[in-house]
Amino acid sequence: NDRAAETHWPNVVSLCISENHVLEEGRPIHYYDQAVETTYFVYPIRTPVILCIIFNKEKRKRQDTAVTAFANLMATECRGETVLGAVLREPAPPSKKTTRSKLEIDFRKSFTPL
Repeated sequence: NDRAAETHWPNVVSLCISENHVLEEGRPIHYYDQAVETTYFVYPIRTPVILCIIFNKEKRKRQDTAVTAFANLMATECRGETVLGAVLREPAPPSKKTTRSKLEIDFRKSFTPL
């Protein structure tokens, strides 16, 4: 509903403050609040950005593979690691057995690092 963000915002802020050391270590937070029957998953992106997934009126386990896979993918994409890693990765020197494709060679020629 429209009020969900307002309802959960104080809980998310409190959770991030009380478990800040966990986020600073780059680890996610899992918390089930019995009072509101809500599960919170909080993943650090880059300070001060977090990804928060809330299951209202639902208890989820820390090892929920669907949530973990989704959150890890989203966190990686939000950090830009996939794209930046592909662009900034140092190309391996060509061996005698392999040749680079014309597309890769053209891309490398036109790419100028900042």
